[in-house]
Amino acid sequence: MLTEEFITYDGTKWLMVITTTRDYYYDGTTDTHVEITAGYGTVTDFVKNGGAQDDTIDITGNFTLIYTAATNIVITGSTTAGNDGTYTVVSSSFGGGKTTVIVEEELDTTEAGAGSSATKARQERTGTELNTVDFAQGTDSSGTYFFTTNGLDFPRFWNGANTMVIFNDALITFVGAFVSCKTMEILNGYLILGGIYTSSEEYRTVAWSDSTDFFEFTAGNAGSSLVPGSIGDIWKLTRLSDRITIYTQGGSVHIMTHIGQAILFAFDTIFTGLALVGPNAFVNLGAFHVLLASEGFFIFDGTRLLRPYGEKLISRFIKENLEPEYAIRAFGFNDVPNSNGYFIVPTTETESLTVLLAYNLGDFRQSTWTIYDYTDRPTSFGYYSRHDDLTWNGQETLDNTLSWDDFTF
Repeated sequence: MLTEEFITYDGTKWLMVITTTRDYYYDGTTDTHVEITAGYGTVTDFVKNGGAQDDTIDITGNFTLIYTAATNIVITGSTTAGNDGTYTVVSSSFGGGKTTVIVEEELDTTEAGAGSSATKARQERTGTELNTVDFAQGTDSSGTYFFTTNGLDFPRFWNGANTMVIFNDALITFVGAFVSCKTMEILNGYLILGGIYTSSEEYRTVAWSDSTDFFEFTAGNAGSSLVPGSIGDIWKLTRLSDRITIYTQGGSVHIMTHIGQAILFAFDTIFTGLALVGPNAFVNLGAFHVLLASEGFFIFDGTRLLRPYGEKLISRFIKENLEPEYAIRAFGFNDVPNSNGYFIVPTTETESLTVLLAYNLGDFRQSTWTIYDYTDRPTSFGYYSRHDDLTWNGQETLDNTLSWDDFTF
């Protein structure tokens, strides 16, 4: 699961909650999570291609509607069983609080739906916890977007309105039949995709959009490149100061630098032979990454000097307890206000250890390490600035008993 704050173009803040299958945002007004999974909405119309009124169906009652692929939809348990079956989708659109799906086949029966209950249609992801979700957020000439991908299904994006939108060939121009990517990041206005899956597997390739259009990958200054010296598939793209670090599954680490000339991006292999235990098994401290590898903890600052980090007893304890089968679930989180880094280390299918790094950026020798064993296994960390508009005299404290100027700290 992924929890991340997203700020839209108008300054609205959202806490995004991305699960292995569905997408939500947190509504601070109602204290609820609102589903925004792609395709999720009130479904009232299924219309035959070219659709006369007799081919319109308002499905009522308890039934199941499943997208089996981009071109098919299955209906079972409808009010009139004659409408059950698999339909070939011509197109679909969302508007007016409903999703309208145009199908090729004739509908057997017209059903009236006045006053009947609505239903939902989702295009869920097909991955599991072993298919980690990555994200990127940024602004191009058309708006501000929050992108997600799991490396299996088409990526999705959201701009603060309606539901997630599928990021596929219908919306982007891409060389080859784009399917998915394992990781994504934004640098200097470019949406960068890594571990790309098109009509052929190009997992060692990165592609970048035009600098003004996240949806344009063939024109302008868009481009792509095989990462030279890559060992194994690209696992993770992440910022390291003003550059992109590329971590691969086979243990090579590369730096992608925006040089802004005819050769837009330059690639440099930094070292090989040290693989993260999972694509998210690091804490990004801005100018440094603290890495969790099978050999222990290390500091990476973009140079070829890779420094072991942490107490040997901690590293040995993690090596002895990490469960390799579920290591891909390991992840790190930077608690910036408290100068704490968290590492979640899977030990069984349902359990994990939490390693707390209390770091000192001025002197890493003064950092401390602690191991916690929580009752429940954490699956994500995140921040949400819910009370960003508090003023000293104008708002009440969170318990609504004192104004800020009366509060004793």
